[in-house]
Amino acid sequence: MQPGAIPTQQPVPRAGDKPFPFARPPELNGNVPLHDVVIIGAGPVGLTLAHALAAQGLAPIVLEKADCVGAGSKALGMSGRTMEIWDAIGVADAVRARGLVWDRGTSFYRGKAILDYRMDWDRSAKFPPMTNLQQDEADLLLAEAFIARGRGELRWLSECTAIANEKDHVHLGVSTPEGTYELRARYAVACDGGRSFARSALGCRLHGDSLPARFVIVDIALDSDLEPGRRAWFDPVANPGSSILMHRQPGNIWRLDYQVPQSQSLEEAIQPDAIRAFVQTHLDMLGETGHWDLVWSSSYQARGMTLDDYVCGRTIFAGDAAHLTPIFGIRGLNSGVEDAWTLGWILPRLLDGRAGEALLRAYSLERVAAARTNIDLGSRSAEIMAPSSRARRLVRDAVLSLALDAPEFGRELTPRQGSAARIIGSPLNGMDDLAPDDRTFVTVGDVVPNLKVVTSDGAERHLHDLLLPYRFTLLTVSQEGPPEPLASMHLGDDPVPVLRVSATSTHDGIDAVVPGIAKYMRQGREVWLIRPDHIIAAKWNRASAEAIAAALRQAQPADDGEKAI
Repeated sequence: MQPGAIPTQQPVPRAGDKPFPFARPPELNGNVPLHDVVIIGAGPVGLTLAHALAAQGLAPIVLEKADCVGAGSKALGMSGRTMEIWDAIGVADAVRARGLVWDRGTSFYRGKAILDYRMDWDRSAKFPPMTNLQQDEADLLLAEAFIARGRGELRWLSECTAIANEKDHVHLGVSTPEGTYELRARYAVACDGGRSFARSALGCRLHGDSLPARFVIVDIALDSDLEPGRRAWFDPVANPGSSILMHRQPGNIWRLDYQVPQSQSLEEAIQPDAIRAFVQTHLDMLGETGHWDLVWSSSYQARGMTLDDYVCGRTIFAGDAAHLTPIFGIRGLNSGVEDAWTLGWILPRLLDGRAGEALLRAYSLERVAAARTNIDLGSRSAEIMAPSSRARRLVRDAVLSLALDAPEFGRELTPRQGSAARIIGSPLNGMDDLAPDDRTFVTVGDVVPNLKVVTSDGAERHLHDLLLPYRFTLLTVSQEGPPEPLASMHLGDDPVPVLRVSATSTHDGIDAVVPGIAKYMRQGREVWLIRPDHIIAAKWNRASAEAIAAALRQAQPADDGEKAI
């Protein structure tokens, strides 16, 4: 141990240290109104949904059993897609101002660098692939922004202790410091995490696999000059047989994830003295000699599991309550935020009768499929970090050994970092008569690329900024010259505006020039139908009014299959 490197063990301020007061709800006085939506859990998933619903005029009730946001980094990498969603609900600027951007990483084997990679991303997009911010800080920003909206309620110290689906509502029991009360809602959304009470109480079961490897997760305060990025060590000299991940976070906080050896029990590994000894050995290897503080620690076992259906009567599941994804790939929080964002446009349409239960069934089909994709990708990364069998370890170690002298083998270790899964096989998906043979081109089920644009008045913005919030949009786009002329339409009583963009032209009638959009197109002119959650619902070379009307009906179905256009 280097002189002076002993951790000082001084308290480090955390977002989770800020308590919020309990406010007595009307239900404790015997008033039991029927709410539209109750959200169980004030984490990033529940709060994202709460923001989206409140922005559309609803007043969701959010139940949180603690009096503060959770402690520690937990999820720490916010994907570019998550930042787009948080931009739409108005919190991305605060996250970006606090977070650290990164797009590269390095992997080491026995002390030698075997992989130095950069994530491939479009530099004209509004957000980079990853922004690091401790989850507790992101949660606090989301919570404070929701409270500031003044629409809906965030009820602290309010634990859901009972839940039952009725024919036309959900009945909940809530425990508080001043007693218990009953709560009724037309829909409940369970965002209460991996140990979801709602999931257990309703008898819903996750299916999938648990990998045998166990990990300790640690946040430390350390003043270091190391740049942000993903660093991975396999069989490091200082801790042979282990694998370690290290990420920089804001405020000189560093996150370490390291594998617990089979010879050590998890109970022993999570003891503060054992953690300090491991971390110190690792920092000594890096030549870090400054003081450091242990801020937070936890443990983790990689699990790839999902419910088969995210809708149980009038209760809907999202985030870790619905699926558990291995952390290697940074897909847990990010896929949960995508769940919430999809629900954010679906629930208001169910509640006001614009759409039927078929739209909710589509949510489940879409997000279960996305979860299985994310689990597959995360599990592959987990097998690299901690192989689940002797045979897999032999193969992994052989690749590592080859990479010492042949860099091309190191590329096999590139992590599959979080990006939005394409929505495949959804009943909401319409036609794509330009189906791509290359992933560069966008197709039905992809998120519209959020590229830099120049509007007709000369302002620089991004494409998602031009989409009307929570509305369908027709995007008519050309590589050069004027795009295909289209007339705006209606979906029921909702207008469906037309956005006219070109990659090069400033022709009259163009709403914006999007220089980077041509590489996402297969034809010189295309028409894209964009869902309220930024996902392409249908795509044509030339679109007739009848084809667009059919795609709109498909993307927002009524149970009887009829919807006036």
